Amino acid sequence: MKRQLFQSKWTPKYLLALSIMAFLLLTINMIIQYVIATEKNSSLFINVSGKQRMLSKEIALRSIQLVNSDSLSTREKLRVDILVAVQEMGKAHNQLIASDVPSVHSIYFESSKSLDSQVYKFVEESRTVAQLPDSQLSIDNPQVSYIIDKSSNEFIASLDNVVNQFQLESEKKLYRLQQIETYSLLIALLVLLFEALYIFRPMVKTIDREKLELIEMNKELERLCLLDGLTGVANRRHFDKYIQDEMDRGIREKTPLSLIMIDIDYFKAYNDTYGHLVGDDCLKQVASNLAKIVKRPTDLIARYGGEEFAAVLPNTDLAGAISVAKKLRSGIEQLEIPHSKSSISSFVTVSLGVSVDGLPKYNGISTLIATADDALYKAKHLGRNNVQFSASDTVLKK
Repeated sequence: MKRQLFQSKWTPKYLLALSIMAFLLLTINMIIQYVIATEKNSSLFINVSGKQRMLSKEIALRSIQLVNSDSLSTREKLRVDILVAVQEMGKAHNQLIASDVPSVHSIYFESSKSLDSQVYKFVEESRTVAQLPDSQLSIDNPQVSYIIDKSSNEFIASLDNVVNQFQLESEKKLYRLQQIETYSLLIALLVLLFEALYIFRPMVKTIDREKLELIEMNKELERLCLLDGLTGVANRRHFDKYIQDEMDRGIREKTPLSLIMIDIDYFKAYNDTYGHLVGDDCLKQVASNLAKIVKRPTDLIARYGGEEFAAVLPNTDLAGAISVAKKLRSGIEQLEIPHSKSSISSFVTVSLGVSVDGLPKYNGISTLIATADDALYKAKHLGRNNVQFSASDTVLKK
């Protein structure tokens, strides 16, 4: 038989719950990663815009120093510094105008005085100043004046505005993302609560119930494993364990242990005459009757093999065992199960052998069983349908 993938009704629900949890965790992780990426991107643009403003101030300062310097080597160094700053400012400008922030884009391209063109002109004028011959280096030079003027008026204010706009846009994005993250966590908690109440809790209850049912089934299976499948009394396996346990108990508590071996008289002839189905029914009736007569909770009736049964009687001396054996013999005879092939009765009868251990000393299970078998053999030899015990040749009749 092909094994099914989903053997329990809870398996699909459990897999669904795990899938939802995995999806929520993945979504939250993606949101967090997006927040981190957005923060990095915003920080980058804020730093670049701030750098652009700083470079404009540096170019203006280096230009003033260039004009006022009397040293040729110093002027050459200042020229290089201005060109390097101009190059960096150009790079920063290209990065900023590539951003997708609408407010920043409007500052650069949509104002009456386009900041993009102002930056471009500032860069070109600064490059020109750095390349002016020494003879034209003067504070009154148009290019120098332009740079100094731009570094202290609305041009710098516009660059400051760019920095502020990036900061505001970054704060807005972070606020929105924080809201999304909060709502996502809240939804995740609600989903987990729903799963706990309507999936996991019922599933745990089902598992607990099935666990108890399994325990009961195992107990029942264990009990069935210790019973004879035909007669319903203890089987040979149960008999062997039980008599050993009771022997150990008797030794500890110094109490006798008695055993009665019981055999149905002429049972082969019964089977041959009535058939095996009727023979099985006879075995059931005999076993049931034996179990009814032996009533103490500590006593055990077992099917020893074939048509032979055994009665284990803990804490029972020889006289008590003989008394029980007589009741068993009489009880079977009173069933009046017809047996036309019996040479001693018109009904089914049994022969019984009694043995006791522990008085005065314990000889062991093998000796107890052997002496009970000897007594049973003696009962059969002396005419059947009687009780014999291992310590005497006296025939115990009705």
